[in-house]
Amino acid sequence: MFRPTASTRTASPDDRAVAEVFDQAEDALAEVAWAKVNLALHVTGRRPDGYHLLDSLVTFADHGDRLVFSAAPEDRFSLSGPFAAA
Repeated sequence: MFRPTASTRTASPDDRAVAEVFDQAEDALAEVAWAKVNLALHVTGRRPDGYHLLDSLVTFADHGDRLVFSAAPEDRFSLSGPFAAA
């Protein structure tokens, strides 16, 4: 399985934007959650604890979501971007 990392791909403008957010907020944690593409997914059974047994073939795309976490004075969750309202 191939997963792009900083050493195998060129930083995009989005990657640089995450780095800027990280630099601005000292207590922030910024990561990219790479998109996973299921090429094949088969349910092959069920475990005693109720979870399904799976066989899958996946690959990771060179795109993903930017996740930025930082401390806040109150609990909150916000989404932004073109699909945030969906």
